[in-house]
Amino acid sequence: MPPELLLQIFSWTLPSILTVHRHGSLNLADSSWVLCHVCSRWRAVALSSPSLWSLIAVNYGGLGYEEVFPYPVSLLQAQLSRSRAKKLHFYGSEQYASPPNPRA
Repeated sequence: MPPELLLQIFSWTLPSILTVHRHGSLNLADSSWVLCHVCSRWRAVALSSPSLWSLIAVNYGGLGYEEVFPYPVSLLQAQLSRSRAKKLHFYGSEQYASPPNPRA
């Protein structure tokens, strides 16, 4: 199968901005990361395709100031490197947990 066709199929597996906000793009279960672990050919195609790495989504999940960044910096660095400065789409969200209900 030509790499162009394989890349087209890979692009259909990418999460959309509507779904990636739940876990962020730095989740090893997301398709870009998984595709790199199927076989050496898929890894080569995925790593040579910046478009697979151009969506960066971070969910802070209500972090307090004392907490650390919830994603390994090495994953963020790898994704930025793999995107090769292609037009990036960055999405950040912060969700706050509601305070506990003392009557519950």
